[in-house]
Amino acid sequence: MSVQIDTFRVEKRFLVLAEDFKAFVDDISRVLKQQVFSGNGITRTVYFNNDDCPVPWGTSLKARKFLPCFSPDISISPQDVYRIEIKGRKENDLRVKVERDLPISEAPKFICEHAEGLIPGTVLRPYAANEYARIHFVSPEDNKMLRVTIDRDIKYAHFEEGSLVADWTGEDDFVRVELKVAPEYMESPEYKRILEIVLKYHPLPVISKRARAFHFASLKLNNRGSKIKKEFRDLEIESKFIVRHSNPAALLVSLKRYLQHHSVYDVPSRYPYSKEEGGINYYWSCKDAQDGAIEGLKIRLLGSFIKSVFKKSTLMVPDRFGMNCILERQEVKGAPIAFTSKSYNEMLAYGEQERGPLGFVGYLFRSRKAFWPENRLTGRVYHISMDECVSSDGKTIFQLEIEHTGRLPERFGEGDEVETKKTVYEDLAELSHETLSFCNREGECLIPTTLTKFDWLRSR
Repeated sequence: MSVQIDTFRVEKRFLVLAEDFKAFVDDISRVLKQQVFSGNGITRTVYFNNDDCPVPWGTSLKARKFLPCFSPDISISPQDVYRIEIKGRKENDLRVKVERDLPISEAPKFICEHAEGLIPGTVLRPYAANEYARIHFVSPEDNKMLRVTIDRDIKYAHFEEGSLVADWTGEDDFVRVELKVAPEYMESPEYKRILEIVLKYHPLPVISKRARAFHFASLKLNNRGSKIKKEFRDLEIESKFIVRHSNPAALLVSLKRYLQHHSVYDVPSRYPYSKEEGGINYYWSCKDAQDGAIEGLKIRLLGSFIKSVFKKSTLMVPDRFGMNCILERQEVKGAPIAFTSKSYNEMLAYGEQERGPLGFVGYLFRSRKAFWPENRLTGRVYHISMDECVSSDGKTIFQLEIEHTGRLPERFGEGDEVETKKTVYEDLAELSHETLSFCNREGECLIPTTLTKFDWLRSR
């Protein structure tokens, strides 16, 4: 029995510039046939989550319906019937899906009964949403083996807790192309021809619409917090851990709840949110004084914008607990600019001007969940994040990082930078050790490390 793409498939996502939309559709039409699944041309998707972001990595919990036109706002009624989808990810980027048509008010209960990895007692709600226009193309040979979807005019929104009307948060100015193929069909001439067409348009890989919706929601939530004042310029001080846990998302939620009730590093009620965001990082190496390869340039792809990041030096900071996982790194970030072939090449040229000849290392997809504890005694704020990093060949690593963010303005005081650094080192070591002790209380879930994403990707 063949495996069909509606339940078990490989997915690839690409960004195509809006000006290439018509030509791209024309080229695809010469190989595949267009298929209309609904007389309504607009798709609405509602994603379920909550302010702790407990949904496991690789899982998408959503409700979908089709509309005749775009909505002035995304408003849902409890009895509106949606197609509820629980989508999980298996090895080699295979996707597995469970679905049911239900009133949207019944969706959270259905999801909690069927989704794997949710913490018992988790309460989900409509959290984010999008609407977009979609065109479907399928294989004329077998429409269950290969599908290409082309999405455009994508708009995103976020639901406040308790609200059934979402606030618009952002939109994409590019065309999103998704290839969905049954594993056994990946060697077919037809699928290879589609890949050739995609490559003709110099595509960039792109994060999922779910990750994009959560990214825009996180930007909205940024406005809720205090404006943290940085204590250092172009410098990051952080600790790093490799995560070894069957459900990293559940581990992070447990850590957050522990700090909320048992630590001087409290998660304040004025900003209790966890946030999710995603992006794609491209890495280039350069040579150090000993002719060794070090990180030369990182380019972050943020929707249709790119941003350069230079890491110029790295120092390991000793700590009294002997974890040996705290790094001080000089970091210079450029401003985001719109992606074009010209802007991309100019960014590379500037990188070589700054760091010398660059060698391309590769790229990875980075999906992050994070929250912000605060030292109640000093007013210093820290960023605890957990990243899932996936290389282009499908290898995965989870890392937890704790980074000094800054200080509340009302607690900020001018002082000697060397002494301030010593205080931050001690503060960060204490929070890192507390985190390590809590997470490893029943086994070795966190392993202190100095491994950077660049070094991990380069070792693939």
